[in-house]
Amino acid sequence: MGRNNMAELQTEAQANKKPEQVAELLCSEDFLVAIEKQREEVVNAVYRLIEKTDDMTVFEIAVTGYKHNKKGDMDKSGTTTNVAQYRWEPSKQILSVNYGGTGRIIIGGTYHLQPEGTGTRLSFEATIEVKIPVFGRIIASGIKKEMQRSFKTMVSRMG
Repeated sequence: MGRNNMAELQTEAQANKKPEQVAELLCSEDFLVAIEKQREEVVNAVYRLIEKTDDMTVFEIAVTGYKHNKKGDMDKSGTTTNVAQYRWEPSKQILSVNYGGTGRIIIGGTYHLQPEGTGTRLSFEATIEVKIPVFGRIIASGIKKEMQRSFKTMVSRMG
């Protein structure tokens, strides 16, 4: 699969909370489920803690949403559930996310938290790969736009 079916996202914002507070939100069931449910196609979102130690927290979010056709348009005739796994490493101030779905859409991303002034500089970078002939690039671009919107919503809801 060539890079034609890929998209890359890099974005950042200033959050008016300390890094510890931002990290707490980024690993919070209530906060993350609310962010997912903001998206039009999402029917339900469920958080599950997998492992929690002093060095890391691993959790997943299963999102059930309306299916999309090959062009990426929403199709309300059925739903599909996709699971993303998150790993918070407090010593590095990094939250990584990986989504493999059915194997046709692969997303890997990283949130970086850096103290800045009285708040936190939150950056996010992700790579989106869509293994679907012809429409892959269009779908990857649509996912990138949705991820950008979700990032902005997340930062604005941090207060």
